[in-house]
Amino acid sequence: METGKTILIVNTDRIHGSLYNVFNQNFSTMGAGETRKIFSKVAIGSKTVDVVVHENFQCILHINRNVFTDISASFLSRFQRYSLSVNNFYRIQLECLSDEERTIMNSVEVKIQTFIQHFDQNYLYGLTNNRMGVDVGMGM
Repeated sequence: METGKTILIVNTDRIHGSLYNVFNQNFSTMGAGETRKIFSKVAIGSKTVDVVVHENFQCILHINRNVFTDISASFLSRFQRYSLSVNNFYRIQLECLSDEERTIMNSVEVKIQTFIQHFDQNYLYGLTNNRMGVDVGMGM
């Protein structure tokens, strides 16, 4: 938080309460001009510590979709929420390609579909149908 970088945190449900003041943007300011520092309280066990928070600090909190409904509305209200899927990332990457590269990718997709139809979907481990076609990968 002190360096002003953007961080991505995952699997943090056990410490959400420790970061209550940071997530609620409860800050104290000391000094002025170049000596100005912003502080927030962070709970570490039974102690509460003032930590420096750079004004450019940003936090991205990743929560798995399957536990999203278990999180309290009061906690979620502290954040802007976005739902991203593999399809979203695939579409974004596809849009960044040149027309020639997109044509190649479409050709590869057609050939993969033909391969799947020829050998039968049941023989391909991790193959799942979705809205954008077929994902082949490790089953989860």
